[in-house]
Amino acid sequence: MKKHIQAAQIVVGALALVAASQAFAVDTGASSLNSMHSWVMLWIPAACILGIVAIGAGIFFHLIKFHQVVNPVLGLIIIGSASAIVGFFGLV
Repeated sequence: MKKHIQAAQIVVGALALVAASQAFAVDTGASSLNSMHSWVMLWIPAACILGIVAIGAGIFFHLIKFHQVVNPVLGLIIIGSASAIVGFFGLV
């Protein structure tokens, strides 16, 4: 027996999507841009800092060797800095 999507399932899914968008306040462009700005200015640089700290802890506990650290740390520094610069200039 083949399963087909019924019209009622599509209607219920569409109504759930509309209700969720209103509940999470994504009905305005300003709220989504504020959320994006907070991600760019706060969460991405903070995640990069935590990643660098985790790599440092890995070195401290002899889980990571020094020669394996250079590229990931440089990448995290560049990503975090670029994200903060984009947020400072208001490009988001």
